[in-house]
Amino acid sequence: MGFQINTNTAANTAYRNLSNTQNDISKSLEKLSSGLRINRAADDAAGLSIAEGLRSQVNGLGVAARNAQDGISVVQTAEGNLTEVHSILQRVRDLAVQAGNDSNNGKAREAIQTEVNSLADELTRIGDSTNFNGIPLLNRAEGNDTLTFQVGAGSVAANDQITVKLVDVTAIARAIGGTVTPGTAAIPGTTGTPESTDADGNVTPAVDGTPGTAAGQPTRAGGLDLVQATPAAGTTAGAARLAAIATIDTQIENVSKARSDLGAVQNRFESAINSINVSQENLNAAQSRIRDTDMAKEMADFTRSNILSQAGTAMLSQANQMNQGVLQLLR
Repeated sequence: MGFQINTNTAANTAYRNLSNTQNDISKSLEKLSSGLRINRAADDAAGLSIAEGLRSQVNGLGVAARNAQDGISVVQTAEGNLTEVHSILQRVRDLAVQAGNDSNNGKAREAIQTEVNSLADELTRIGDSTNFNGIPLLNRAEGNDTLTFQVGAGSVAANDQITVKLVDVTAIARAIGGTVTPGTAAIPGTTGTPESTDADGNVTPAVDGTPGTAAGQPTRAGGLDLVQATPAAGTTAGAARLAAIATIDTQIENVSKARSDLGAVQNRFESAINSINVSQENLNAAQSRIRDTDMAKEMADFTRSNILSQAGTAMLSQANQMNQGVLQLLR
């Protein structure tokens, strides 16, 4: 090997190795300070792709768990109000049984009917007012027969959605107390001849050929009539009252089934949340194994690179001094 001034091969080699070592130190510091093995795609392109996919699943499952919690809140709201509906129907049934006894006179049965109608109005109020975030829960007339909850991170309805079926309490109220409608009547008239028609309310007669209207009292169509209990052809009043009790029993069964269904759905929501939590735990662990830094290994690599850096610096200094021997030949 000859003496050269313009090119110092040993120094170049030492410099190259020192640069590589410094690069390794820089990467180790980044991994140790961030706690991540993959800080950019260049660190591990395939690993980054897998880790991002897992992160999407984890985040989606977190949202799904909150959706399931909302589902439980909805079910509890609906079921809580159905508890009162059950109590009202049981009271109506008691009144229907009481009305079936002929020891009650007409006034007593009218009082019973008044309470039944009042309870039916309360059922209507419950059906109309029960809502969650403005969404009716017990009134199918609003067009909400079912509610769907996303409890999975995927896009398959059978696996990722739970449907809650709603019950129409207003329909139950109509079956018990009928439909309330205000009464109005038109009153014809001819010149000079007052005429009026009694509409069971205030009547404005027509005079001088001017037609008038009568505002009648609200009336109920359908529902239970415990006062008259008008029998169908070939039946008795007692049989008609028994039919009224059967109608109430049917509504009680409907509410019981609705509450049972809601209870089953709530249990399903809770199971879904437990399953989501387990999936999140496992997916987080998988993502961590791919993306996170092994601190012990990285610290060992950093220490090794740091020692090599110090040695490389010393060797570069020595290599730069090798050409100093040429000066001896020039003296």
